[in-house]
Amino acid sequence: MALFSSSVTRPVTVSGRIISNDSSVLHSAALAGDGILLGYEQALLTDIKSKRLVRLMPRWTVPDRPMHLLYNAGPVMTPKLRVFVTELQEAFQP
Repeated sequence: MALFSSSVTRPVTVSGRIISNDSSVLHSAALAGDGILLGYEQALLTDIKSKRLVRLMPRWTVPDRPMHLLYNAGPVMTPKLRVFVTELQEAFQP
């Protein structure tokens, strides 16, 4: 992983006893005081505002990671799916 601050880039080696690709597991561990979480800020905003979680390095960022929405690309997209896809696209625009 690399951290960025203005024009400085630093590689960072990360290790720990909890490793998961499930954001809810990592979120729970951070809330319990058992780790540091790298997560989507909008999803963590309630905990940040209530001070249950604290940003450790506010001037540093990590590279953007791609997000993919997968769905069955059949011949007809249902109205519910169309609305869902549109809402997600709008919510996650840079």
